[in-house]
Amino acid sequence: FIIDKNRFLYFKKSLSPMFYKNIKSVNNHMNSENDNGTLNAFNQFNRQSYELYLELFLQADTLIKTDNIIIVPDEEIGFVSFDILQSSYKARKMINYADLDFLIFKRCFSYAYSTPLLFNQKKEKYRYFVYAFAPAYKDTVTNVLRQNFGNLARTQAEITEILKIFKGKAYTGFDALEDSFKMISNKGGIIHIA
Repeated sequence: FIIDKNRFLYFKKSLSPMFYKNIKSVNNHMNSENDNGTLNAFNQFNRQSYELYLELFLQADTLIKTDNIIIVPDEEIGFVSFDILQSSYKARKMINYADLDFLIFKRCFSYAYSTPLLFNQKKEKYRYFVYAFAPAYKDTVTNVLRQNFGNLARTQAEITEILKIFKGKAYTGFDALEDSFKMISNKGGIIHIA
């Protein structure tokens, strides 16, 4: 784990046999594989996400004071999205993803392929053009898939930071429409959806 620009924390520990099963199951759930939308599947995902948190991040979570964390993963950990790890678990009586204790609500994670690549990065404008989307949502959404998530915090700031590095165009708030996405989806460049 890289913390700030001045501190580097490294954690090494043995992983339990359940670790690999939990990664596979959580990733399958995130990809909607083997997920029949039942409360049982929802609670299983929550429990396994929490177990991954206990193994991968609990120790660091007690020491880290910053919100911005860079993960340099190795092997199977490269398949884990730290954003969806949960720092608490209790069985739920209804499916509501907005009510879960995801780490994305507390921390901002980014990833690097290796420590040497991370420290040798240069600040330069990349040549790729980025279409950056940060949509806004009304507080009461009837779409069952959104489960009344509301707006995601810091998406506007995320887009601003991305466009400091890349050339591009921002689609924010209620301008980040599906029609706008469809118009640019066949153009070259990078599409970023916050």
